[in-house]
Amino acid sequence: MTLILDLTHHDLQIMGDVASKDGAIAICKSFRGCIGLEFEVKLGTGKPDINKIKHIQKSFQNKLIETDNAIKHQGIPDSFINLFNQTSKNDVKKICRDIEFSEEELFLLIYNSDQIGFSHKSKFKHHTPEQFRYERGDINTMADHTTEQKVRKKIINKISGTFEQRRNVCCHIFENGIMWHCFYFSYEDSQNMPRKRQHWKCGTHIHYVSYLWDNDRKKLWDKLDSRKINVTDFHIKYEAPLAVPLHQVYVYGHAAVQVSKENKQKV
Repeated sequence: MTLILDLTHHDLQIMGDVASKDGAIAICKSFRGCIGLEFEVKLGTGKPDINKIKHIQKSFQNKLIETDNAIKHQGIPDSFINLFNQTSKNDVKKICRDIEFSEEELFLLIYNSDQIGFSHKSKFKHHTPEQFRYERGDINTMADHTTEQKVRKKIINKISGTFEQRRNVCCHIFENGIMWHCFYFSYEDSQNMPRKRQHWKCGTHIHYVSYLWDNDRKKLWDKLDSRKINVTDFHIKYEAPLAVPLHQVYVYGHAAVQVSKENKQKV
């Protein structure tokens, strides 16, 4: 599917035919990609003339501004501000034992961290079993309208299996001079997955470590590249409904959305 809103593959990829029986899978990778998806689907399901394209492009730009302003207006949840203000590791331990963060709250911290003087850096490490890896050739096959349904379905299952079977490690660090705060977690940590037991007795969670541990920041950041991470940290209870693609893009690095010919999106 050709994108019209000046989006690149770094923003959005739509794999498959939206008008087909099985629809398509959209991989949103950025703020622009998430906001642009609904507009691209509208443009891609018909034959819009130049005036309609211009109207949708203007609507897209307005939606970008409106969404950015609305998110900034929400600010940062007080629970994060309270955690960042602690100067004692023991006090941090007590707070981590009692609080719970949501996917939306973590998203707001990431998006608005500059409001409290912190810069944000993230990385997303993926360890995928060989049988669930898909190549660009699979994407091209999905985009070919002549591809048989059974072939298309096989590729969709492979792509879906990737998100179910691989180990994803999401890492977020917030820095302000010598102060830094790091959250990291695997998909298995943050989600209740069938046939996989949580390693923490309280269930879904994220891991937290900060400058109060006297860890070397760079060494810690490098450790997070490993499939198995050996870091002394605290657990924080975490609720992640996986309901909003924009939140997922910032928290997990991408969002997979199934798009049907009725222009409905299913996360």
